[in-house]
Amino acid sequence: MDGSRVEGRGDKNSDEMRFVKSVRVGRETRVGWKQAVLGVFWFLILLKCFLAHWAVSYWEMPIESIWVWAPTLFAAVVCTIVFLAGGGEE
Repeated sequence: MDGSRVEGRGDKNSDEMRFVKSVRVGRETRVGWKQAVLGVFWFLILLKCFLAHWAVSYWEMPIESIWVWAPTLFAAVVCTIVFLAGGGEE
């Protein structure tokens, strides 16, 4: 032996006496590509809703813009819940 390691069953420096006293594991906070794509799609959904609302008002269409907003947002929420429940994290 080169003397760098002291061996012996009851010795404080022996392999049997070395152990990990504590481990701290933190969750990564970086955004994965799937969450980034989800964010982009939500941005596009909201952009479409605002543009539709503007168009309905600008051209004085005889409909309420809630008929555009409601089904779109409902479908987006359902898809988001399914995505996140199905392991949307990386």
